[in-house]
Parts: sequence; structure tokens; C-alpha cells
Amino acid sequence: MPEQALAEQVEVERERLAVCKKLPTSYGHRRTAPVPVPLDLQPLIDDFIRYQETIGRAASTLEGHRESLKNWQKYLAAQDVTSLAEITPQLAAGFQAWVYRHRTRYGTPFTLQSQIGILNSLQVFCRYLVKTGRVLTNPAEVIRLPKHPKRLPAVMLTTKEMKRLLSQPDTSTVLGFRDRTMYEVLYSTGLRIGELLALTVQDINLADGLLTIRQGKGGKDRVAPVGATACKYLAEYVQRIRGKFRDASGAERLFFNKDGRPLAKCGVWKKLKVYAMRAGIKKRITVHTFRHTLATEMLKGGADIRQIQELLGHGNLRTTQLYTHIVQGELKRVQAECHPREQTELPENFVTYRGRKYLTDDDRREVAHTNRRGIDRED
Repeated sequence: MPEQALAEQVEVERERLAVCKKLPTSYGHRRTAPVPVPLDLQPLIDDFIRYQETIGRAASTLEGHRESLKNWQKYLAAQDVTSLAEITPQLAAGFQAWVYRHRTRYGTPFTLQSQIGILNSLQVFCRYLVKTGRVLTNPAEVIRLPKHPKRLPAVMLTTKEMKRLLSQPDTSTVLGFRDRTMYEVLYSTGLRIGELLALTVQDINLADGLLTIRQGKGGKDRVAPVGATACKYLAEYVQRIRGKFRDASGAERLFFNKDGRPLAKCGVWKKLKVYAMRAGIKKRITVHTFRHTLATEMLKGGADIRQIQELLGHGNLRTTQLYTHIVQGELKRVQAECHPREQTELPENFVTYRGRKYLTDDDRREVAHTNRRGIDRED
């Protein structure tokens, strides 16, 4: 009997243990911490880009903000940030240090201009977050943009070099005539490459010799005069050459590539390098070289700096004033010709100062030595 009771008790315990195993319970098990979800900034960035578009920002500016803010997203992911509340001024300051130390896939650091662009995009984005009530304070207020060095324009061409360069395209071909027309317009007006490629047929006023630049840098429109030579090339190009490009008749764009599509900036730059090599120009020129050379030559010719500012579309006069450093020799010549004091002719031997001679240390030692010799002779 005792053995039978013991067996029944063991069987009951086994059944109870089996039931306990089937019941869901957390007893005896370790609780797992919830996995943190990284902060997804992309919807906010999309809203920010749309807002910037509505207030008239250029497409290139929007693209620059989008690319720059990818670095901010990468940094926040590395810091395991899960909410906007965790973004502090200390975190923003750390991002500035990260941008300074970061290396690209080529192993090179960000250029100073790239650093300024990335940090400026973050400042604008954070101001948007405050304005729309997403955050209460601006964490990017601690960021101080690096000072941009006051550099002179990189490369200018001499008059002879510019003539050689302009003569390189073969104007007997469609593409050659197109290239010569573009270069004549660039050198005559000082347009930026983006402004040139955005020109339409309606922007040209050949009768008055004017070009209308729409939505230039900063989203501003302006009118630029076109020289007589550039006007002749433009007239010939529009009347006889442009229609030879595929699908050009139904498009408004002024310049096309050989396939009838809008030109790309890199394509224009590569073609310019080829022409520069043929012209024997060893300088590292870009499309902007036309702009730099135009401003420099106009200053040498006596143009007012504010007129050049208007022509180039500079928002700040200080940007235009960089070109004055290039022509310092020319300014010296103008001073010699125009300054009233420089026109005074001085007679020969006009220096009549007869005061005490200035003695150097060597002169004093020589005088002292002579005096001692004289005293010794008297003795």
C-alpha cells in the first residue's frame, strides 16, 4: 500500500509539471529589453524640401540640402538617436567635429566649401523644425560656420590665349558652331554654366542685344548685354544651326547635345578641356574661366566695379572686389596717370635737408675709433 500511494503521488506530480509547462508564464525567464528603433528623419526632410521649394529656392539648392542632410542622418544613426528630443546642442557640436574629421570614400577630407555647405544645410533644417513646432529649441545654434578664405579667382586667360581658345571649334560643323557660339556668349556676358544651359530661345533679344537670365543664382532674374560678335554668332546659330539638332524644333532650350537632349555641365567642361589642349593652354581652365577673364579685362579697361557686379549677378559687392587684386599693376598705372600729385614735376636735387647726419652703430664705432687715434697722437 505505501508503495502504491507513493507511485500515485509521483504520477500526480508529473501531470502537474506537464500542465505547468504548457501554461504561458514569465516566471523563471529573463525579460528581454525592447529593441530601440532608430529615428527616421526622411519624412521630415521631405517636408523641409517641399517647404524650401514653395518659398522659391532653386533646384540646385534643394538638391544640395538633400545630399548634405544625408550626412546628418548617418551621424544620428551612429549615435543611436531614437527621437528628436535626444538631439541636443552637444550632439550638433559633435556633428561639426565629425564633418571636420570625416573622410570620403576616396580617403580625402571634405573641402572647406563642402563643410560649410553641410553645416549650413543643418542650420536651415533645424530652423525649419523650430518654425514648424517639431522641436522647442534650435540645437544647431551652437554651430559656427568655418571662415571662407578670401581667395583670388583661380585662372585667367590672356587676350592671346582667349583668341586661340575661341578659334578652336570647327565652325564648319554643327557641333563646332554650337561650341563657338556658347563660348562667345560666355565671354561676352559672364554667364554661369547653369545659366547658359538654361537659356531658351525666348530669352534672346537680338534686336537690342540683350539676354534674360531667369532664376539665376539666388533665384534672381537679370538682364545681361550681349556684344556684337556674340550676337552675330547667336543669330546664325538660331536661324540656321539650331534646327539641325534632333527634336530641336519642338523644344524651347537653346543649346542641345548631338542627340537633341539638353546639354550637361560635365559634357561642356570635358569638351572645353579638349579645346584648351589643342590651343596649347596648359592652365587648368574651367567654364568659369570665361567669367573671371571677362571681369578682369573689364576692370583693366576702366569699367566701374558696380557695373561688373550687375553684369555678373553678384549679390555682394565684396565678391566682385576680389577681381581688383588681379589688376593691381593696372591700378598702379591709372594712379600714375590720374592722381594729381603724380602730375607734379619735381626739380633735380630737390632734397635740401642739411640737418645732422643719421649715424648707424658702425658709424659711431668708426667715429669713436678715429677720436681715440687722434688723442693717442697728441699724447
